[in-house]
Amino acid sequence: MGKRDKMKGKICIVIPTHNNESEIAGVLEKALNFSECVIVVDSSNDGTQKKIKKFRKALLLREKPGKGRQARRGIKEALGKKCGFIALMDGDGEREPADLDGMLAALEKKKADICIGNREKMRSGRRKALNLFSTAWINFATGFGLKDAQSGFVLGKREAFKKMKLESENFEIETEIVLEAFRLKLGVCQAPVSSPKFSPSKCSKARMAEINAFFDSWVLEHLDEFGFSALKKAVLWLACNAGLAFSWIFQKCLI
Repeated sequence: MGKRDKMKGKICIVIPTHNNESEIAGVLEKALNFSECVIVVDSSNDGTQKKIKKFRKALLLREKPGKGRQARRGIKEALGKKCGFIALMDGDGEREPADLDGMLAALEKKKADICIGNREKMRSGRRKALNLFSTAWINFATGFGLKDAQSGFVLGKREAFKKMKLESENFEIETEIVLEAFRLKLGVCQAPVSSPKFSPSKCSKARMAEINAFFDSWVLEHLDEFGFSALKKAVLWLACNAGLAFSWIFQKCLI
């Protein structure tokens, strides 16, 4: 039995998807070649569901729109499967299931619980700048030293996901997974992942503001739990309150 065949029974891949009619078939072909357990959580109103149903080996779940809501539904289903690891990836074709090889190797080498995919390139310079800004603050709070905290490509041990209390409704799910790993004192590592293509972004300016506001709210809620130094605690308190105020003003301007 080859390495790839052994891995097929180890990893359950969860794919939240929304209106990815032109990409989902290619994603599922690659995912099912890599894993025997693929769960697709769909909220589409185009032909995506019809394309998914052609892949009988993939489990199709229907859920209301919201990437976080769909991811949580898929993770809950995956926890009932006989797998040691759960992977979370998008259904828009921007990630390669084959990169899970390197992510699993990184987990084993670092003896970590969660591996975050580090994208080799971003959709645009603006998106890269926003991601670097968000990742910098996540690293300041957690000390993980990640290069890309919000790639949407995550591999973790089943027991790690079982411990997490995930509540996100939308795109902030990637941030919440990292923060929950920090709260639970789990080991986090990273591995490079490729970007074979880019699809039109479904993350609006308002959604981006929500991601930042989620981080600010989460940190303020848990600020007294981690034994931060007085200086670090003060910096986070000021920065997060300022961030919440900015997000509120920004979203009001968009209305």
